[in-house]
Amino acid sequence: MILKNRRTAIKGHCCVHNVVIQDEGHGNKLLTGRNVILENCRFEFIGGSNMISLGDGIRISGVTFRCEKNCAIIEIGKGSWIGPNSFLLAIDNTKIKIGEKCAIARNCTMRTSDSHFIFDSNGRHLNPPQDIFIGNHIWIGEQVIILKGANIEDGCIVGARSLVTSNCKHKDNSIIAGMPARMIKEDITWML
Repeated sequence: MILKNRRTAIKGHCCVHNVVIQDEGHGNKLLTGRNVILENCRFEFIGGSNMISLGDGIRISGVTFRCEKNCAIIEIGKGSWIGPNSFLLAIDNTKIKIGEKCAIARNCTMRTSDSHFIFDSNGRHLNPPQDIFIGNHIWIGEQVIILKGANIEDGCIVGARSLVTSNCKHKDNSIIAGMPARMIKEDITWML
């Protein structure tokens, strides 16, 4: 584990192996709960006052987390896990919030920004960053892309290779899938 110029709090009974923390700013924080397993992960802080918070009992392997600019937050609730080669990016005063007991498959991407600003001829910002909220007990299939402004309700399943945008309208306990994703089934439940 590489620690430099940052506040890191790792609580008891955690397993940390081959974790890299890159900090190119000030006032950044990485916080973990108890019984967290982190293997082959990368935490990148570019800017200041950013925070990544991992709840109790999280299992993460081969995931890259990045907070860019200032006051970006990535928060993962207790008992969730994320598969290898996934990438979470929060930029400039935005948040990615993942609830409790979520299962996120490998090769998934979450981005609160397009990374490049687009302006109209009057100088108005057309694509500002937006938060991403993922409820509790969510199952996200492989290679799903979740873009800024997306909100996934409690108990949902997101089909593999789906593209979830801010326009995806659905209810709790539903299946959403497609490019772009849409609700395809209601009143479902699932278990690990």
